[in-house]
Amino acid sequence: MHSSRRSIEIFIPLILIALFLSVTLPGIAWGAPNIWHPDELVRQVGQALYGNYEFDEKNFDYPSLPKYTMYGLGKIIFALDYSFTEFLIAARTLSAVLGALVVAIT
Repeated sequence: MHSSRRSIEIFIPLILIALFLSVTLPGIAWGAPNIWHPDELVRQVGQALYGNYEFDEKNFDYPSLPKYTMYGLGKIIFALDYSFTEFLIAARTLSAVLGALVVAIT
């Protein structure tokens, strides 16, 4: 009895991740290439990629992992000669996936 219940409990986080991504990902490109929300992290990362902004480790409004992960993703996307719109969509997708993984590890 315990083993069957335990095997079902393993799937609950996976179902929650799939549900979260199924709601989040369809609208991920909304408004691109414009950034409608002034607090969107990808704005600062985009400016840093163009050399117009430096990350400030004294300001902890945003955690470092998503910021530097988006920065690395942006370096790869721009090296492959994709546009800012593709970077914006990829960064938002990465942010959604990182948010979904929080469910998996908790």
